[in-house]
Amino acid sequence: MELKLGFLYEQSSLNWLLESWSQFKLAIQDVNEDPTLLPGHVLNYSLADTEGLELSALRGAGDLIDEGVVGIVGTGYSRALMAPAVFCSMMGKPMVSPGSTAVDLTGKTRFPFLLRSIAGDSGPLKTLAVVSYELGWRRAAVLVNEDFVTGYSQVLMPAMQSLGLQHLHFAYKTPNSIDRKEMLADILELIANSGYRIIMLYPKGVDMVDMDVLSKSKGLRSGSFYWVMMQNGNVKEWRASTHVLVVKTQEAGGNSLRAAFQARWPNVSTPYSESKYGSFNRTTKLPFYGKAAYSSTIWDTHGDGLPDYWGTFVYDTVYLFAKALHAMNESGDDLTDGTLLRERLLQIRHFGITGEITFDRHTQDRTQPMEMILFQGTGQLPYVIARTTKQISESSPSDSGWCRSGCTDLTNANLAAIPWPSGKVPSDGRDLDPGQSQSYVAPDFLEGRAIQIDIKAHDSSGGVPCAKTCAGGSSVQECRDCQQTLVNYDQLTAEARDAAGCLLQPTRMWQLTFDETSGLADLVLHGGLGADWKKDDTVYISVLHRGRHLIGSPHAVLIHITLEEHITLEDHTRAVIIVLSVVSSLVVLIGVAYAIRNMRKVWIQRARENERLKKMAEQHEQMIEERITKACAATKSCMFNVCFIKYTNFKKAGRLLMHEHHREEGNLVSFDTYELVLEWVQRFSTIFISHQWLGFTDPDPDNIHFPAICSACEAVCSTSGLSEDALYVWVDYISIPQSNAYLKQLSIASLPVYASVVKYFVVVAPKCIHHDKRAECNSATYQRRGWCRLEQWARMTVGGLRNMYLYDGDGTLQSLEDKQSWYTESIKVFEGDFTVDADKDTLVDPVMGLWYMSLANENHADMAFLKKFVEEHKEAVFPEEYFKDFLQPLEARVEMEVMTLQTSQRNHKALIRATRPQATNHHNLNFDFGYSVGEHIGDSQVLCV
Repeated sequence: MELKLGFLYEQSSLNWLLESWSQFKLAIQDVNEDPTLLPGHVLNYSLADTEGLELSALRGAGDLIDEGVVGIVGTGYSRALMAPAVFCSMMGKPMVSPGSTAVDLTGKTRFPFLLRSIAGDSGPLKTLAVVSYELGWRRAAVLVNEDFVTGYSQVLMPAMQSLGLQHLHFAYKTPNSIDRKEMLADILELIANSGYRIIMLYPKGVDMVDMDVLSKSKGLRSGSFYWVMMQNGNVKEWRASTHVLVVKTQEAGGNSLRAAFQARWPNVSTPYSESKYGSFNRTTKLPFYGKAAYSSTIWDTHGDGLPDYWGTFVYDTVYLFAKALHAMNESGDDLTDGTLLRERLLQIRHFGITGEITFDRHTQDRTQPMEMILFQGTGQLPYVIARTTKQISESSPSDSGWCRSGCTDLTNANLAAIPWPSGKVPSDGRDLDPGQSQSYVAPDFLEGRAIQIDIKAHDSSGGVPCAKTCAGGSSVQECRDCQQTLVNYDQLTAEARDAAGCLLQPTRMWQLTFDETSGLADLVLHGGLGADWKKDDTVYISVLHRGRHLIGSPHAVLIHITLEEHITLEDHTRAVIIVLSVVSSLVVLIGVAYAIRNMRKVWIQRARENERLKKMAEQHEQMIEERITKACAATKSCMFNVCFIKYTNFKKAGRLLMHEHHREEGNLVSFDTYELVLEWVQRFSTIFISHQWLGFTDPDPDNIHFPAICSACEAVCSTSGLSEDALYVWVDYISIPQSNAYLKQLSIASLPVYASVVKYFVVVAPKCIHHDKRAECNSATYQRRGWCRLEQWARMTVGGLRNMYLYDGDGTLQSLEDKQSWYTESIKVFEGDFTVDADKDTLVDPVMGLWYMSLANENHADMAFLKKFVEEHKEAVFPEEYFKDFLQPLEARVEMEVMTLQTSQRNHKALIRATRPQATNHHNLNFDFGYSVGEHIGDSQVLCV
């Protein structure tokens, strides 16, 4: 029997992509040559071109699935992965990526069939910060490819801040054009002049050749400069350096296999020569793809006789699939069952050429410890500086004291043994400050070059920085906090010694403008002068020129502080420099003029950077707006059919049977659209049963909840004068698909809509024992569940608390209107318990939708009550960490809609009629808007477990 594996990569002439393809084919050949792996089967393949684009990758995934592949290897780029991963999850086809490491792909809620056989970027980024800290470094310049800014902001920056590592941050574009190369060169020049000596690099593999050339041209690859970077592959020029540290995955058990594979590679591969085989044709894809795709040729495109680093992960990924299929074959499973194949992949423990591969069940990413190595030059093996421990991933940088110790195996003895070229731990640049070391201030500081400024500040009373805060009565910590916020000596002499080297710093920057007519120079200090400085204070700055301090009047430059409120950047202080002595200050003014001329290029770069930051801010605002729009629009849509069962058919079954059973029996009433549901619920009585599961895989293994649900339904019929034949029931195990994981996710995504459209809502929570946990379940344990709280709030936003009941097994229905403490908890969804804590992220949109509905109808009695109630508990209902950017724009949108919207009344009025008896002693409500509730993708478990 033929089994087919899909290969979803960009088909281009890039070396690493070509060798990834070659190692994929080699792995297929090796699997088929092993008679023990897939006896009776042949592993074949199909391929599709992503073109490096997400939409092309989505189309390619569809083509591969149409061709009958059992799973897909790909993609190599993070940016092309998300759409095909969602599609493969929808189709139930496992997809394993050997090359995508982006942080924002760690959570798999949207794509449960995606696995990654390479460690994600979170671990290496934390390791960069932790090992730098343990080496004694306290500051670094950080270079990040702009496509990886999310990883920097979500992982590296918090890790550095937690450890107290000061840093300059520069985002650059892949240098694939002249303009981009010039931009990167400008950034590298700024770093060279900044006084920072440790450079952290978070690059793409394709950046490394140009980064090598440009960094050498700026003098950053020798002397006192050291690079600390993510794994950079096999770029020979970097490996030959003695000033490069690299974070990489530990080689646990895979070294001998890798050595054997490297020795074998020249014997099985064909060195590629363009003159001999022709150049890559983008139309025919020859000589590598197209008609040549199924040839047995294994190309060595690097020409170095070594297998490509990224390709080795592809090779191991093919073996992961082969071993998972082997396990299924041994058990007699259907080898085309994608759900079973995914489970087998997650269970695999494989020792491959990239080391041991196992998967984290939560993130579905490869679990692998990291190590920091120091390159020692050509012909020398890298030196392992430190290896990480489990502690680095068991806690978060937000935790107090994170990784100050214990996150690596680095000891004082190990530290002393590191073979640094200079014989000692490199400096991060702090000891190169002018006041501490004349070696930096330079014999080469020539007349006419930009002046260097050494801050020695005094206030108008002659005091020193933080003198007031650090005076008697203040704590030592308060004094230190003040000094750290100041532009203090240690920090400012480093950051401001060369004006051309600091203009792009994100916190404290200098901006000089010079008016030749008035003889005044404007100095803007981004970041301010610190807590002790006030308007109308006077400070003095002594000038360092040609390595010599110009100390004391009249050589000092007087700064009179004038705060200007119109400055938009946060905490800016504007000062006007007034030269006290025309003669003695002439050097200063000439220096400033030359500094301005020399900084022209830097100002242009800064303008570009400001434009980029502005664009990022606009994109962020657009993202917020689009997400709010999506959440509000989803309040009137169903991701999956709404399915009810007639109560008499439910009762006849004798126990809770799954969705698929009742579907086959023809017992389900199903509606495809929100509008059809509204029309139907106006004519029939419906009830939503909310309950806590009593087993891990079966909601009611001991048949305890089923009779309780029957009793609750019959009590509703009795109190409302309904016949049992007229009542239709929604209950999760019957109304949500159970066999198809993707359909199950879609249905869970629509759960707030399901809960909102019914006339009756009943919590069924009799006292009993959980079948697997052997712990008591009751109304209290039910109410602690976050998903159960969401169901209740969804119902409250449409029908208020009326017809909402608790049935705890005593034979009577208890109205939730009479239980204020109960519904107080119901709206605090994020304080509830979740089996998977990441589910809280997926609930942000649904909760926004619920609040949208409540605000839109606040003029009505029940909704006015609900709105007032939510406002009283707003911090608990909308935790800042989840809703900080969304709440104010959402409320502003509703206010605008309420003022302008005059139509769209029919849907909600129909819904209210469906959820209310025709006669009531309560308020008569008239809702104005057609709102339901939002879209989200939940955990794969059915909700109230």
